[in-house]
Amino acid sequence: MRLAYFDASILDDDGVPVALRYRKAAALVFYLATEERAVPRPDLAALFWPDADETSAKNNLRLALADVRKRIGDVLDADRRTVRLRPDVALENDLADFDAWARFEAPAGERPVGADGTTPVLPGLDATDAPEFAEWVDALRERVVRTAVDAWTAASDAYLREGRDEAAVDALRTALACRSWDEPTHRRLARLLASLGRRDAALAQVDAARLEIRRQLDQGPSAALDALAASLAARDAGAPGMPGAPPAPLGIVGRTAEILEIERAFLEDEQRAVVVPGAPGMGASTVAWAAARVLAPRFLGGVATWSARDVRTPDALARALRDHRPDAGDAPALLFVDDVPHL
Repeated sequence: MRLAYFDASILDDDGVPVALRYRKAAALVFYLATEERAVPRPDLAALFWPDADETSAKNNLRLALADVRKRIGDVLDADRRTVRLRPDVALENDLADFDAWARFEAPAGERPVGADGTTPVLPGLDATDAPEFAEWVDALRERVVRTAVDAWTAASDAYLREGRDEAAVDALRTALACRSWDEPTHRRLARLLASLGRRDAALAQVDAARLEIRRQLDQGPSAALDALAASLAARDAGAPGMPGAPPAPLGIVGRTAEILEIERAFLEDEQRAVVVPGAPGMGASTVAWAAARVLAPRFLGGVATWSARDVRTPDALARALRDHRPDAGDAPALLFVDDVPHL
């Protein structure tokens, strides 16, 4: 049996859709599959038929269980007290596939084979006459949407590390298709557009965020969004904002942990300088370059790159660093210095 959460359908072992007589029988199957536990019969009766008297609710539950057995088969483990899906049933579902993609494949820049999170799970099964079940469906949808937004954000970072800028932009747009009023994602996309030299598009993204937040939440944007708009407006449209593609994109394969360590040092530990050690030819520059591309949108003061190959002493390096710092005023800026192992 396969459960398709993203279109609320149930397929048998041959991949043929199962036509249950009662809509709540299908809802019952999805609920039991998601909960993965034995649920007391009175709880199920109250969940799906809250307005019915006890006798009618119990009878409705019996009809739903019989519908499942008749049209799907022996997939239920039910006694007089509880009901659950049999643990030995061969069960596949697209929600598990989606969760696996979000956890393991999206951070590596892989696109999903099936659902991408832009459509809600269990469409048409949020019964208005069963408010507690409708709340359960809403909670499941919220969990899936949050997972999707985080996954597409992680995918965007992966694309940046590889030098795939347009894919990074598209990934954040897909995240917004999952939740159009998600302000952090709007801000992230606006910063990315600015770092790619598209200041007007970045300002337009801020305006889109304001409209969508007001339309969906009936509230104004946060102070952070207003501050971002001011920073973008003051930004030099021609300011360098994104290092070029990594010199050897394949060189980052298998080195994600090193790259993430650099990113965390700046974003979580608030380090002002990070040194990436490595002998020439060992890929330290490629690792640092990949991290710098993910970090770049946070530095609206601009990003500059510089080779210290001709610098011979630490004192000369200190003087040169001051000279090569981007002229960013009060805005944070990032300077990527390459070719320093001889120092």
